[in-house]
Amino acid sequence: MKLHRHLHLRPLLEAVALTRDSEFDCAACSRHVAELADSLKSPSTPLSRELDLTRHHLAICQQCHDDFQMLQRAVAGIRE
Repeated sequence: MKLHRHLHLRPLLEAVALTRDSEFDCAACSRHVAELADSLKSPSTPLSRELDLTRHHLAICQQCHDDFQMLQRAVAGIRE
């Protein structure tokens, strides 16, 4: 029963575990998201620091992640 009382802390602990000393906010992420989308076409190319921070932000921010997914779908639709 004691474990059950602390299960509500799991999402918080997982979010804390993903934090870094240096992170982008949503505005910084949006400035680099198009460049990240382009760079993901060549997965063998290492990401710059900015693009790595952008990718990390997308992993922890659901709104930015959703926007990025919409951008990728739009670009894929243009190519078809």
